[in-house]
Amino acid sequence: MLKPLTYILIAGALLIALITSVPFGENETAASSPPNPCSEPLTYRIGSIDSRYNITREELKEVIREVENIWESQMGTDLFNYRENGNISVHLIYSEKQKLTEEEQKFSNRIESKGEQIESIKNEYERLKDTYSQQKKELQSMISHYEEVVRNYKSYIESIQRSGGIPRSKKMEVESRQREIKALESEIKDKEQTVESHRQRVNRHSEELNELIAQQNHLITDYNRRFAQSERFNQGNYIKMGDQERINILQFANRGKLKAVLAHEFGHAMGIKHVENPRSIMHELMQKQNIYNLSLTQEDIQALNEICNK
Repeated sequence: MLKPLTYILIAGALLIALITSVPFGENETAASSPPNPCSEPLTYRIGSIDSRYNITREELKEVIREVENIWESQMGTDLFNYRENGNISVHLIYSEKQKLTEEEQKFSNRIESKGEQIESIKNEYERLKDTYSQQKKELQSMISHYEEVVRNYKSYIESIQRSGGIPRSKKMEVESRQREIKALESEIKDKEQTVESHRQRVNRHSEELNELIAQQNHLITDYNRRFAQSERFNQGNYIKMGDQERINILQFANRGKLKAVLAHEFGHAMGIKHVENPRSIMHELMQKQNIYNLSLTQEDIQALNEICNK
């Protein structure tokens, strides 16, 4: 069963909570117990692969070899062997369930892509905001210096005026100080324009960031409306009817999930039932397993040992 990605909207920000709750497979049937795989490896072959999965037979065999290693590394012996006429046929069957998964994945990718845009604009916004803050400090420092120069100039003028006016000997000094004040005024004016330019850029990025967040929130709302209540369905199943054994993969979103469901169904092919630990390969739901670094839990190992020691 699939419980699709749930996206949560937060004002001014985005939180994405990934919740996968997918039954690995139901409706497994068995006419008789499988042979002990520890003494007699199970053989498998590649059956039909729907071309819409865009995966080759060699790529599928490579994934299955990774699955073999997960189970065999614990026992130190071959549990599965590929044979052109192997007993268990593995099929990738494209269904409406896979179509729904692909539509959901595309929608999810749009949300994540928008999130990447948001992160990029946010980083630029923070950089510009820091620059604007630094420019404001520099402007304030320039103003403070200017005010000090003006105060000193006024004090100087007042002191020489008390002596009866500005003597010719002081005229050049007065003019020099006046030029310094005008130069500072010009620098401050230029700095104010720079600061204002940065302020406008910060505001534009703020508006762009808010617009992107609004767009993403709209996508999340649409996503939840379309997929949050989607019908639950099976990812795959193992079926044994008489001498016929097959593993059907009905849906997967990526290589990690394909490997997880294959590992689960190969476990059923060995005769292993579901276990309680939600992190186990043989748990009934794909929920808390690390699908990108898949490994056996103690519960999986115990279940395998019970099969091999019976």
